[in-house]
Amino acid sequence: MKTDTYYSLVEIINKHNESETGKILQCMLALSFHHLLNCEAKYITINLVEGVDIVVDLDEFKYAIEVKTTSRDAIKIGEKDFGGLEKYKEKGYIPIICVLKIDLHSEWLLIDLDKLRRRRKSTWNNSDLYTDDRFKELSKNLNSTFEKLLLEYATQIIENGLTYLLKILRERGIKYSGK
Repeated sequence: MKTDTYYSLVEIINKHNESETGKILQCMLALSFHHLLNCEAKYITINLVEGVDIVVDLDEFKYAIEVKTTSRDAIKIGEKDFGGLEKYKEKGYIPIICVLKIDLHSEWLLIDLDKLRRRRKSTWNNSDLYTDDRFKELSKNLNSTFEKLLLEYATQIIENGLTYLLKILRERGIKYSGK
């Protein structure tokens, strides 16, 4: 993560509560997928309260994504998270857990659900998590896009929080539920 991106994230965290910050980062990740895949908005859905966090429903890319962000050294992945992703996997989606530790030397990790599921843990040390090989190129491009968009929107996000991003989602036609 570039220094400017990190300090923008810190400002967002300092201005908004933990729940809102998580939703902000979830929306930013969804916008990054939208931008990177250059797809119509109707193919991306964001669930801010219940269900799998982001669903990308293109013919060539079917992803079900659970988003986890933290400034701590570990994350929790509950049975509800695993269960939601498993349901999408049964429908042909690739289930991914995207993890971002808010740290100067961090980036979004794209983790294969099956690799985590085999170990049957609910708490994961960030140092034990890594981007799966099959997602390396996607991860590299997604992180670059995320940083570019965050820096573009940072001032407005700091000022107006989630309200600003929901406006952007509406303008782009990206479906979202919850708030």
